[in-house]
Amino acid sequence: MPLLAISVRQPEAWSIARGIALGGQDVMNRSWTSEPRGPIAVHASVKWDTAYARHPGLWGAWRRANRATIPLRPDAPGIHRGAVIAVADLTDICTARNDCNCGPWSAAGLNHWQLDNVQPLSEPIPCRGDFYLWQLPEDVETRVHAALADDPGAGKTPVEVTQ
Repeated sequence: MPLLAISVRQPEAWSIARGIALGGQDVMNRSWTSEPRGPIAVHASVKWDTAYARHPGLWGAWRRANRATIPLRPDAPGIHRGAVIAVADLTDICTARNDCNCGPWSAAGLNHWQLDNVQPLSEPIPCRGDFYLWQLPEDVETRVHAALADDPGAGKTPVEVTQ
């Protein structure tokens, strides 16, 4: 089965790929739902989400990753855009929207995509994104699988961003 991907604006994509080990994001909020469960590639879109950049949980994870020395901004080291940066397991989608226990990353009024086993890639793999869940191009999927095979410990330890 082909590897599906989801495009996520920065800095939310960083929060999923790198921040989860630092108390970062394990839920994505979406207005829509989907049937597939299992591995999905996390694609960092080229757009920056200014409103999300003010999320207090994101700031906490960013400070822990960078020892509070690097400001969070679109050109910060480790903020990749237009590339696949991780693979995560989509384990469930909570459609309760308001009355649930999905944690501090869940937003009222939206579906909560629950993620686990996030494996950041050691290097971003450039790729054009798309809307909703989409199929990775074959060459990109091959590179993603090779990157995961080369780094079987991916996602198991926090990754520090350095200048």
